Amino acid sequence: MSGLAWYSNVARYSMVLCLLLSGTAFAQTTTCEIVLSERPPGKQKLAAITQKAAAGIAKAQYELGCLYRWGVGVKKDFAKAMEWLLKAADQDSMAARYEMIYLYAEGKGAAGSLDKALSLLREKADSGDVRSQYVMGMVYVNGIGVKPDFSVAVEWFTKAAEQGDADAQSRLAGMYARGQGVGQDWEKTRLWGMKAAAQGHVMALLNLGMLYESGRGVEKNMEKARAYYQQAADKGNEIAIARLKAWKREKADIPEAASP
Repeated sequence: MSGLAWYSNVARYSMVLCLLLSGTAFAQTTTCEIVLSERPPGKQKLAAITQKAAAGIAKAQYELGCLYRWGVGVKKDFAKAMEWLLKAADQDSMAARYEMIYLYAEGKGAAGSLDKALSLLREKADSGDVRSQYVMGMVYVNGIGVKPDFSVAVEWFTKAAEQGDADAQSRLAGMYARGQGVGQDWEKTRLWGMKAAAQGHVMALLNLGMLYESGRGVEKNMEKARAYYQQAADKGNEIAIARLKAWKREKADIPEAASP
């Protein structure tokens, strides 16, 4: 093996451990993708959304809040975004409640409305709503309006994960990998990760690839690692794509055995 290949292997192993044990592979920042995936509204459509929002239609209030948050078709205005999202949240729009929480996570929430958002969210989570349970876990991980508490976060993630929520399953796998709020447990990391991966969760696929590449809590298996990386890469994950490309370069760098 050449010096370049040796260095690549060391860097690869370091990258695997850093990503596996960090929380960065589990981030989620907005629920507005559906609204933002459409073309920016023209003046006529924007006027119609605004009129419906003013008339008390929750869906339009949520859409208008998203447009103001991201500055799509209107000038970006976090105060107006929170105003419209809160109106929608008051009408039981869970998407609006989630978006309010994410705004607070970014430090862009308006004074006084966080308590309202958390109260509505907790009420829904206590009733068994799976996505609310997941977001409550995120609230306690990030300390949004509460003291950060990984143990409480694990409780909420577990509730959602047991109901089959892939995001919660993937996050729970990460908590067990890092020993946050629970004792470090690589077997539970693998099991929860596999449940999420079975639903096509891209970060779970990536993290399972890392597990099998590093051999943490499982027998090291490069073929399984490659298979999981390939599934994540097929979904557009750039880290998995980079790993597969690196392997291809390393394979080409290894000299063939001399003929006898």
